[in-house]
Amino acid sequence: MTEPSPFLTTGGGACEVYLLRHGDATPEPGGVIAPSYDDQPLNARGHLQAEALAGRLAEIGFAALYSSPLLRCCQTAQPLVERKGMPLTLVADLREVIHAAGVERESGAASVDLPWGYLDGGARVGAYAMRHGSFEGLPGAEPRVRFRSRVRDAIDGLALNHGGQRIGVFVHGGVINVYAAETLGLERDFFMPIANASVSAIRVLGTRRMLVTLNDICHLRGLPAPSAANKP
Repeated sequence: MTEPSPFLTTGGGACEVYLLRHGDATPEPGGVIAPSYDDQPLNARGHLQAEALAGRLAEIGFAALYSSPLLRCCQTAQPLVERKGMPLTLVADLREVIHAAGVERESGAASVDLPWGYLDGGARVGAYAMRHGSFEGLPGAEPRVRFRSRVRDAIDGLALNHGGQRIGVFVHGGVINVYAAETLGLERDFFMPIANASVSAIRVLGTRRMLVTLNDICHLRGLPAPSAANKP
């Protein structure tokens, strides 16, 4: 029996998974602030990033497009979906790590409970994970073993259905971190900041994975600078 290519090429039956982080959804002054960060839309910069990402990927052939069900991912996917004329399939297990810590923000006379780090686009959550190597320790945080296994199983499952093909998967910074960590054999769940609208590519063949590209943002040159809260 011939050994599969050590480079896990699509020609050898591997699936090339493009992991695409959502655009900037940090609430802007005077902009939309949704009741939940799950429902927070992209800001103006995020929409520009989504268009730039679609332009980057327009000539790349995808067998299917998948997304986390959270609004910021779905909106980031939309320009590419329209260019390609392809359906977008939502996969619940691709959502970001779940945590339930709250902060209160005054909204007129009412006090609104929002997830910890919400108003800075999750920057504080990411900073915590960078220091500690995982999201565990945040109040109400999803156990790291559960988060890591659901992400791994979800992406591996998609890859299994697309042997020899390429798929686009719109996800979150934490999701990309844990899947790349699985690929590289890292213990840390969170080891680097993943830029908004970045491209990372991992080839998958069964339980074998190979990192091809991580955090590529060359298509974002010339766009407005990120908000201070959302800089790595």
